[in-house]
Amino acid sequence: MTGIDRRTFLAITVAGTIVVAGCVSEESDGESETAAADGGSTEALAVEADDGGAVSNESAPGDDDSDAGNGDDDGGSDDADDGSEAPTEFAVGELVERDGWVAVVRDVHRTSEPSDLRTAADRDEADEGDEFLVVEFVVKNAAGEPSDVEESIEVAVRDEADRTYSRLEESEAVASIARLAPGEVDRAEIAFEIPDDLADLWLSIEGAPNADPDEGAIVVDLEREADEIADLEQDLDVDVRGFGESVEADGVTVTVTSLEQGNNLGGFLQAEEGGDVVVVGVEIANESGRELSTEPGQLQLKDATGRRHLRTLDRIGALDRFEFDSIENGERTDGKLAYDLDGDVSELYWVFDFAPWGGDERAFWKLR
Repeated sequence: MTGIDRRTFLAITVAGTIVVAGCVSEESDGESETAAADGGSTEALAVEADDGGAVSNESAPGDDDSDAGNGDDDGGSDDADDGSEAPTEFAVGELVERDGWVAVVRDVHRTSEPSDLRTAADRDEADEGDEFLVVEFVVKNAAGEPSDVEESIEVAVRDEADRTYSRLEESEAVASIARLAPGEVDRAEIAFEIPDDLADLWLSIEGAPNADPDEGAIVVDLEREADEIADLEQDLDVDVRGFGESVEADGVTVTVTSLEQGNNLGGFLQAEEGGDVVVVGVEIANESGRELSTEPGQLQLKDATGRRHLRTLDRIGALDRFEFDSIENGERTDGKLAYDLDGDVSELYWVFDFAPWGGDERAFWKLR
């Protein structure tokens, strides 16, 4: 595959955004937080291992002084002149570790079926001559405190001709992540619409919080796969509540008041074949001294792998539905939220984030 000039990647205009945060903690026992794709191994897939245990990261194409294979000269200065490092290239499945976060691109596939895009906004079909590129991107906060992550890390897909492709807007039903708690993993499917005849594509990653500006950009070759596919395991370093318990922060109290789950709960609450429906009753009491407005991204249903599950409006009547609205000081609001689960999910958490209201708490309730 023909390489892309390192100057091209260092000068890219970002077309999409994904959220990531945290600091990578040192592990004195040498064990990694990753597991092999089959779930049976916990051996480290070290990014810079030289013993053959993992695919080592490589410098991105264009690191040498030769301009062979590069596009037109843009007149920009070389990296050696501006002091910045050349992009570092990884394969799909290789663990990426930087100051502030850990990530891996676990899977890349193409589809022409909008129904396969579970986290993208509604689309009837791709434009003529286009298809959808779907990237499974997994990130973890290994810091000791919640980290603000909204718009922290920026990603873009680029082709060999240096054209940029924008990610599809994420569906509100999947509840975008604003922060990650210590030890929390987020597993997202990022979708892009691309011409169906493209062969060579890269994912560029920039903007990590607390990142060293001299480390250079990160580039994932979407056409190259590691011998072993790394994964990130969630190990929450926060208090996890149970059903019926309340969390109070800065004068706001949130309580999980009811829980229904199953594949046939009667009425509208019947899951698709092979799936489950989870209905969470929530009460929020505002004694903060000010008016507050709830946002969809504050309330999430996640499993132990970090996957966010789709909220649906179809299964709750208007009188019982939780409404995202303002809450006056001294008032309380309650209602139910329904979520569709695909397949068998053994461990499930409901999450409420106080960050949009200026709080530090990111609260978890274990539902199963």
